[in-house]
Amino acid sequence: MRLMNFVLLFWTVLTGAALAESRVALVIGNSAYEQTTPLANPQNDARAVAEKLSNIGFDVMLRENLTGQNFRIALGEFTEKALRADLAVVFYAGHGIEMSGANYLIPVDARMRSEATATFEALPLTAMLTTVRQAGKLGMVLLDACRDNPFASSMERTNGTRSLKRGLAPVSLEGESGLVVSFAAEAGSTADDGAGTHSPYTEALLEVLDEPGLEVGRMFRKVRAKVREQTDGRQVPIERMQLPDEEIYLVGLPDGDDTPGHAPRDERDDPPARPHAVEDPLVAYINAVSGGRKEDLEDFLARYPDHPKAADARKLLLDMADRDYWEQAEATDTEDAYRTYLIVFPAGRYADEAKAKLAAYEKPRRSRSSRIRRYTIRLSIIRRLQARSIPVRHWMGVGR
Repeated sequence: MRLMNFVLLFWTVLTGAALAESRVALVIGNSAYEQTTPLANPQNDARAVAEKLSNIGFDVMLRENLTGQNFRIALGEFTEKALRADLAVVFYAGHGIEMSGANYLIPVDARMRSEATATFEALPLTAMLTTVRQAGKLGMVLLDACRDNPFASSMERTNGTRSLKRGLAPVSLEGESGLVVSFAAEAGSTADDGAGTHSPYTEALLEVLDEPGLEVGRMFRKVRAKVREQTDGRQVPIERMQLPDEEIYLVGLPDGDDTPGHAPRDERDDPPARPHAVEDPLVAYINAVSGGRKEDLEDFLARYPDHPKAADARKLLLDMADRDYWEQAEATDTEDAYRTYLIVFPAGRYADEAKAKLAAYEKPRRSRSSRIRRYTIRLSIIRRLQARSIPVRHWMGVGR
């Protein structure tokens, strides 16, 4: 009997291990920046998130104050773990920056003197997305990296200006599956580092990560509501999600529940004043358009990517980007700026104006080029005449 019990116990352990979900996480906190004032909370944020993820079954790699080389080494090591995992999470707290529409995470030893060199010093967000894509079920990148960036005011951009946008740029997950990117603040906005031990975003995340029966998509909606409430609307996280067909829960329900790991939606836990109200997507679209803010349209698309009005929302966003890019080109008022605008928006609303501006730059150049060409031809003729011992003055007199 004892032997039978031992065999049953051994079989239970084996099958349980086989069926267990494999979870890995890379948690990074960059505080001690060498070229600017250190940040107070990223290390605290990273340590707390690492402990929370470890408590709910993640194999956690905690890294602090990574230099550029160590950042890349850590990401390489984690990629190997993600290849064998069902869930892969990267949490990053520290400085990030948008350059030419792409997002980069900044190591503590980066100098960031110009956009041209910074792209080699900083780590592109796309590298993290590539890493978590290796997971079998779901990959998540959580970015508490939208803090007001001290490098932006001094960096020289490739187009000659010295200003960079605030916050981070939005990302597109179109065509993806099983991928989530969560930003601590909306596109173009900055996030608080926090007056306490943790930033508002990390504090909200810590409250929901180990909540039993909370589906991942709803978890991020709760984070957004909590941060909005905590900051009186000054900061609103935004996420891009392409979830798998099956629902994902970081923590299942306690033993005894009829549906472990699947909890009914409990609206009472949500901060909004009207938790039971069901939002009409069309009303959400109208409100987003009426507000005239890119962030509202992006939020609408994140929540209703397949709605009939999604195409209109994308067109409005493209028009806004067209206008913003043109205003930047006009403010810069250089030939390169107008040429770049036409590369990005060849059929844009301001394409004709950009072409006219370029033509104005090219006209003096053509005139000068024409004078040089005439002079070169005349000089060539003179030299040939001299070589044949024909007096130049005879030719000059005939040619007039």
